[in-house]
Amino acid sequence: LMGALLYVLDERISSLVRAGLGVTAALSHYHNLLKTLKQHPDLEITSSDAGGIIFGLGVFNLMLSVLPRPLLRVARTLGFKADREQGLKWLEVSRTMGEGTGLRGPSAAFLLLTYHVLLQAFLCLPDEMHIHISKSESILENIFAQFKDSAVFLFIKGRLLRLQNRLPESTETFKKCVAVQQDWRQLQHLCAYEIGWNTFTQGDFPASVEQWKILQAESKWSKSFYSWMLGLCRLSRKELPLAVEAFNQAGAANTRRLIGKTLSVEQYVHRKVKVYKLDTTEGVASLYARMLPLEILYLWNLVPASSKPLLTSRLAEVESIAAEASSRLERQEGNDEKLNELRRTCALVRGICLRETGRFVEALALFREAGAGGVPSGEKWLWAHASYEEGLLLLMSAAQLPEGHAWTGLGAALEGSEEGDAFQRATRAKKLLKEISKSRADYDFEIRLRLRLQSALAHSKKVIKRVKPGEKPGESRTPSQASTSVTSDRTVSGAVSATSDRPASGTSK
Repeated sequence: LMGALLYVLDERISSLVRAGLGVTAALSHYHNLLKTLKQHPDLEITSSDAGGIIFGLGVFNLMLSVLPRPLLRVARTLGFKADREQGLKWLEVSRTMGEGTGLRGPSAAFLLLTYHVLLQAFLCLPDEMHIHISKSESILENIFAQFKDSAVFLFIKGRLLRLQNRLPESTETFKKCVAVQQDWRQLQHLCAYEIGWNTFTQGDFPASVEQWKILQAESKWSKSFYSWMLGLCRLSRKELPLAVEAFNQAGAANTRRLIGKTLSVEQYVHRKVKVYKLDTTEGVASLYARMLPLEILYLWNLVPASSKPLLTSRLAEVESIAAEASSRLERQEGNDEKLNELRRTCALVRGICLRETGRFVEALALFREAGAGGVPSGEKWLWAHASYEEGLLLLMSAAQLPEGHAWTGLGAALEGSEEGDAFQRATRAKKLLKEISKSRADYDFEIRLRLRLQSALAHSKKVIKRVKPGEKPGESRTPSQASTSVTSDRTVSGAVSATSDRPASGTSK
């Protein structure tokens, strides 16, 4: 896989084909090994060898299954068939087989945690988040019993605590991670980045400034983005001259390119600085600039992590900006198009704040207001994100949310309204999500949203099947799914039987 990545980064078609063929050959070897074990049940195999086969198959299946849909289609044409659930089960078996015996166990644990924590921060839907959190806590408990102060796993624990909206504990965990690993500079930068976001979300802007300054001085990833975040902190503290300086640096910094394309975050930063003239005193004092800290919290999915007092104050701030934008539109002061985009952005962020306080009907109306009018000429991301939030709220109103979740009353709030029953809401949500996925607006952070859309669309099929009129609770799985589950269980049990140095008679594909 690492070799394939290096080939792809070479940016040539021949390298891409070579990478695909190399990964295909490696995966074929793993399947041949598994086939051999199945055909020769009396074959002697050590637990280390069995664990290696299971680990390899688990890695390939999991990593290929999380590719964006267009890349997944390409992978299938090259002969790849990925099964995410199977990959997760293989990695779980490999983790338990490798406990206390080398690096394979911790490596499997790291991959599982990357999936359950880092990926789910953006991709997971609210009705399933508690499952990923529970699994992650169990894995981390076992890992810390073996490696008490592992910096890598402390970092993941910090991210997990953020998923649970426990930001102070998350920040302390990242600080501990830095303290136990003084030599790994890149990991320290990752922790500084996460602490910067935690403190920014908590409104502790002096502490956040400290972290962005460290990154601006030492990290090579994106000087432009670090300067941007520094400028937002200064802006939030009303330090306008310092904000101008930071935004000036953000706009002037050289852009980084990955596989021939400018990083999406830097495209966003440079466009914002130029369009809203944030490198001038007039620009940072404008109504548009006031909205930027709230907008970035939304784009990074951190509004739900705000404490209740902060959520209330942020809601008041965005309502104030929206009222002023509407007033200026009525008086026809300034650029009508920009003011209308600002008003729609306010509606989107207000909807998120109201959703998190349980005012679901109002939130849904605001998402529709933000999406009304189609794709704007400036903030092209606005329509797609607003429509996604509308679709997500409708879908979750038909889903089974766990007790105690912030959205628990969502279904009851919309039941009996003009939105229809659960099946109608879920069906309309799927239709809306498909409409967004078919759009080609070339907006900021498009790939990130498309991954979320892919996850939501896949989940919508399960929700619709469960709430479909006439569907019995026990009939939510198709025969093929049931068959896959049985096969998976046999695979797992067969792999476990190979942990002692005896014939792997139970192993099956």
